[in-house]
Amino acid sequence: MKDDLSGFAEAPHPLIETPWKNEYYCEGGYIFKRGGKYHLVQTFWSRKVAPDRLEYSESKTLKRRDDPTTYGYDALVSSSDNIYGPYGPRYTAVVGGGHLNPFQDAQGRWWGAAFGNPNGQASEVNAFDGHTPATCRPLLVPLKWENERLMVDHAPR
Repeated sequence: MKDDLSGFAEAPHPLIETPWKNEYYCEGGYIFKRGGKYHLVQTFWSRKVAPDRLEYSESKTLKRRDDPTTYGYDALVSSSDNIYGPYGPRYTAVVGGGHLNPFQDAQGRWWGAAFGNPNGQASEVNAFDGHTPATCRPLLVPLKWENERLMVDHAPR
């Protein structure tokens, strides 16, 4: 932005991403930097296709909230050495926690402000661990980094 916030200081730049076979509707894009890498967070609807596998699909195919195959409104992350990309393959960081905005607190712990919108069961990446006390509400998710991947921390310190 310009110093006086009156407009863009330069033309917008497209991001280069590792493509999927089909590029699906996404929203809630957010970029943050950690350890010299840029991390792009985007939100996609997921569909459960096997007990241990999610698939991301076009939002128009997920017609009803009570559809048992609709799993969650999930935060996916991809990383790059350059802010404009190319960003590597996307991975699921938080199931049911779309529009995730990760940040680090004064004690060095990682958290994510998110839009809580789950529909699935417990899993390693589910922010709700199988419990859905409230949906369509602001959510604060404890996060951790493991093998250079951001994920839910089910045992925060």
